[in-house]
Amino acid sequence: SQIELATMTRGPCLTDLVVGELPKNFECMLCFDIMEDAMILTCCGHSFCRGCSQRVRGIVSCPLCRTPLPTNASHPSPIQPNWFARQMINEVPLRCSYGKYRDKHAQRWMTFDNNSNNDCQGVARGMNVGMPSGIKVWSRCEPCTETVTVADRARHEASCPHAIIECPFKSRGCKYIGMRKDLHLHQAQCRPCPRCNQLVQAGGWGEHQKVCDMTEVCCRWEKYGCKGFRGPRKFLREHLNSCRFEAVAGTLEEMEERLAMLVAGQ
Repeated sequence: SQIELATMTRGPCLTDLVVGELPKNFECMLCFDIMEDAMILTCCGHSFCRGCSQRVRGIVSCPLCRTPLPTNASHPSPIQPNWFARQMINEVPLRCSYGKYRDKHAQRWMTFDNNSNNDCQGVARGMNVGMPSGIKVWSRCEPCTETVTVADRARHEASCPHAIIECPFKSRGCKYIGMRKDLHLHQAQCRPCPRCNQLVQAGGWGEHQKVCDMTEVCCRWEKYGCKGFRGPRKFLREHLNSCRFEAVAGTLEEMEERLAMLVAGQ
């Protein structure tokens, strides 16, 4: 099957990550995902996850049982944290979401099976692997095998070495996307020029210096006495337009060719 690793912006539902079976009363009755950061309606006792509770703010009754919510301005907010539910749900064990893949044919998130012949196993560095929204991965694909609790999930995934991340220099044009633990290998080859901020790949610094607009250069006729320019290459053309030596460039170049021939004939 076609495999897509979970990305930073799109991943499986938390219920797909639960190790074992999730008690039904731990599910949000609106989105049917884990009731993370549970909130409770004081008018009837129904609870929802924080995301759903924010979406139902401003309603006049419970979306499940239609019990009217208090309208008295002096009454405390009808939606309060459900501390008892949070304490129990926070201990539910989860797999890291970077240990899941999406089966395009089954249209669901499944646990990474190391025994299956999937597209991501053994992919060599530098190979392209299909990603959601047409994104490409430029590193090998390895699932995270960590098990964490609901309470620790966000902290773990914020530093998970298997997380799919982008190059910090994306805004400068770098297209790299790969696992966090491989980023240092990429950064050794992807550095911005300190002068012009253009990204330069490893081994390309010599060639870049020859064309970088911000590299300091002097007039090409300095050896003949021109002292009128020393500065960024992007301003060199402006100087040459008024350089008296450039006005006789043809004669000087012909003289250099003849001198080279004389030296070669010795």
